[in-house]
Amino acid sequence: MDTDYKIKSKLRKKYTYIPVLSVGVIFVFSILIMTSTIRSYYYEMLRSESSRLSKSYAHNLEIAAEAQEMANEIMDQRLMGTGEMVYSFKGEFSETKLKEVSESLQVDDIYVYDENGVIIFSNNGKYIGWVAEPGHPVHDFMISGKSSHIDQIRPDSESGELFKYGYYRLENGYFVQTGIKALRVQEFLGSFNTQKLLDQMHSDGYVLKAYFANTSNIIVGSTDISDYGKTFGENSSNEASDTQESSSWIADYKGEESFYVTTPVVVEKQRIGTLGFVHSLKSTNESINSIIFLGGGLLLSIAGLIVIFNRSAYKNDIKLTKMAFIDSLTGIPNQAYLMDELKEWCTKGSYDRNALLLINISNFKALNMTFGYDFGDSVLKRIAEQLYDAFDKKHDIFRFASDRFVLLVKSYKDRYELNLLAEQIVNSVDKEIIAHGYTKALNLNIGIVEVGGRYRDPNDIIRDATIALDYVGVVESELYSYYENSMIEGLKREEEIEAELVKAILNPSEGGLHLVYQPIFDARTNKISGFEALARLNSPVLGPISPIEFIAIAERRRLMVQLGNWIVDTALLFLKDLENQGVSGVKISINISAAQLQDKSFIPRLRRVMAETRIRPSNVELEVTESIILDNYEEINSSLGQLRREGVTIAVDDFGTGYSSFSRLNQLNIDTIKIDKTFIDRITNTPHEMLLTGDIISLCHRLDLTVVAEGVENDV
Repeated sequence: MDTDYKIKSKLRKKYTYIPVLSVGVIFVFSILIMTSTIRSYYYEMLRSESSRLSKSYAHNLEIAAEAQEMANEIMDQRLMGTGEMVYSFKGEFSETKLKEVSESLQVDDIYVYDENGVIIFSNNGKYIGWVAEPGHPVHDFMISGKSSHIDQIRPDSESGELFKYGYYRLENGYFVQTGIKALRVQEFLGSFNTQKLLDQMHSDGYVLKAYFANTSNIIVGSTDISDYGKTFGENSSNEASDTQESSSWIADYKGEESFYVTTPVVVEKQRIGTLGFVHSLKSTNESINSIIFLGGGLLLSIAGLIVIFNRSAYKNDIKLTKMAFIDSLTGIPNQAYLMDELKEWCTKGSYDRNALLLINISNFKALNMTFGYDFGDSVLKRIAEQLYDAFDKKHDIFRFASDRFVLLVKSYKDRYELNLLAEQIVNSVDKEIIAHGYTKALNLNIGIVEVGGRYRDPNDIIRDATIALDYVGVVESELYSYYENSMIEGLKREEEIEAELVKAILNPSEGGLHLVYQPIFDARTNKISGFEALARLNSPVLGPISPIEFIAIAERRRLMVQLGNWIVDTALLFLKDLENQGVSGVKISINISAAQLQDKSFIPRLRRVMAETRIRPSNVELEVTESIILDNYEEINSSLGQLRREGVTIAVDDFGTGYSSFSRLNQLNIDTIKIDKTFIDRITNTPHEMLLTGDIISLCHRLDLTVVAEGVENDV
């Protein structure tokens, strides 16, 4: 039976996705760790170098800063002095006079504005008639009411050139604007050494820019002229406006990824300003790329080795996985494989039209016990082959338990399709088997669960399929049954009956548990020879409950030992009452279960109760069914032998409905055969039935067995 493709499919996930994913994760994390380590090391080096330069140039920068402050004051005084000189003209303005003033005081621009903010004179004849708009620095001064003001270096709104402007208010609402180009300011201040110091720091090819800000956070020196006069913090949103400690960040500088470092310049515990550097990350990124390339090659080599290893392990694991997921007897997927598939169904939750068919061989246990385990194994293998041959191309077949198989159906149309499928399952399996010269029927029934997308636990699917299986032949006469939510009501009733049964066992009189006694008539003496004790339950809550129902529940819920003990005690007391009334020589027949016979305390307890009631063992008959004996033949037959040796009579009830062979009758520790009522009812139908029943009775007599016919209603 070829199931390799299923195993390979399961293993392929393990040996394809997992290794590749593992290598990918290792690669990504390794690169991230290496990249982070290199960057951290390089950044720390840049921070250390910046700190070193700050300390090294601190004294020189202090001197330069003081000189710059003085120079800055001189430049401010020049601008104000120009304004005062223009004021002295007393309104007699001309381009020539303004030009003479600009040349003598070395200022670049002089503009005279009227009370409306319109340029009426300039030293170069430009911008006559230009009007300052609201929000413009000129307009801000005009409406401020101040007598004078000095701007920081800013781009001119018309030419775009960088200027340092000053303003001075004249008479009649007029005012004058004077300006010096930033380049001239830088050249002037450069003579005071700050710029030279920054140029020296900039000499390193990896330093893209160096700049210095005073204690007012104004950049007073920079290798980039566009920075001069700006407020510290305008270059990047990551900068602090008042840096007390070293800080760093990454940002673009002229289209290149760069590392910014700012460090305070401290002289005698007093901060005199902030030194800033912009370092190129080109070499760092090149190093990182090289490591990624080398690391990638190494990891790809490792991945290759993993693939080679996995190919070898793959072949070995096919064998191991077969052991884990393939049933060794039948060669088809087993319960573990089934639960994996159902778990996937439940996880995805998208199988709207999927179903599970639980196939049960209802009489397999009896066949197994009758003909032996080897024969039972051969039956299972044959059924597995027939199911696999019939359905494997369309559906998945699993061996779920010793006598149960599962068929998984994906994407069915409707119940009619499932009905046909269930009938095909029954028809695909041999209906009869021949063993040791006997032909036996093979009984199959099927529980069906329409999975849909409502299940989240595989065990719930199996549970509902089992419930449906229990209803086969109960709700309908078909060989299959669908799980319905209403079946839960049956489980609820079983719970209720169990509760009533427990209450009745503890308090028989209150719970309605009692015995009725069916007489056993001796045909030779025309007298009653005994009674069969039959349990009845009349619940105050549920009303009369059929023995077939509550006995089956007692067996499933493991209450048979307690119930059986009560029946034995009550039946023996009944027999004791008869003897006390003068009725002697009568037997009491009591049905016992497999659970009682397998209970180690049963025989000692029975012996004690018989002694307490002074009932002779020969007046006690215990009835067992064929199925009880077949369930655990050696142990049950041994217990029956012990009871017989103590004088108790043993009877086999419902003989003829099971699978006991006549050849085994003389091996059983029994005294009486009770022929099932179905045989008795057919005696009057045909001569053959009468002959068959007669032969059974004759054979039993030759084996020295007593024969009891159940349910006799006519005198033939």
